[in-house]
Amino acid sequence: EARAAALVELLGLPMTGSGSETLALARRKDRVNAILAAEGVRVPAWARVLPGERASAWDRFPAIVKPAGEDASVGITQASIVRDDAELRAVLAEAARYGALVVQEFVGGRELNVGIVGDRVLPVAEIDFGGLPDGVWPVVSYRAKWEAGSDEDLGTRPVCPAPLDPAVREEAIRLAMAAWRAVEGRGYGRVDLRADAEGRLHVLEVNPNPDLAPSAGLSRMAAAEGWGYIDLIDRIVREATA
Repeated sequence: EARAAALVELLGLPMTGSGSETLALARRKDRVNAILAAEGVRVPAWARVLPGERASAWDRFPAIVKPAGEDASVGITQASIVRDDAELRAVLAEAARYGALVVQEFVGGRELNVGIVGDRVLPVAEIDFGGLPDGVWPVVSYRAKWEAGSDEDLGTRPVCPAPLDPAVREEAIRLAMAAWRAVEGRGYGRVDLRADAEGRLHVLEVNPNPDLAPSAGLSRMAAAEGWGYIDLIDRIVREATA
């Protein structure tokens, strides 16, 4: 994706969404976490682990293990969430095929999504995990995202607009916009956040150029704003050609 965007930039053509540098950066969760932390944007505690390494100093459980260079929940399963050092070692060994990994403190509160088009923030959405079977971790795994009809898909229901107190909504938007500026996002994007046990929001992911399918999250947020799908696409194109 970043290479395709770089080619368009070299040709000097207008392009929707973020530039190649932002797209390449956002594919590396470890680098984004480092930038956000340096900018004072709250992220869950994390560490980078290279293939063959052991996170021997890690002591925050439960934790989640993610491929550092993948998106769309690739490599994230129920087994990615670990409760102790033995489980962590096993998952790190299994996930080493993805290359660099991120071990991150698992924050299990509300999950919110903030959509951005240009300088407009769309209605905040929430993932409702209430339909998951007992004993299943509340996480948007690969199965939840891509295996339609699975228990994890059916148990992770998007709600937009999210039923939020105004102060929580304002904090979600503040953090999302700070993260978006930190990665120099432009055009359109989505920032995912999660609350900890005390209700404090943390940025999980910054997603430039997120899925634009009519059934995807950004389209759902646009509909809650009162935009039709064509309106959404029109606004994104206008942002690129302004």
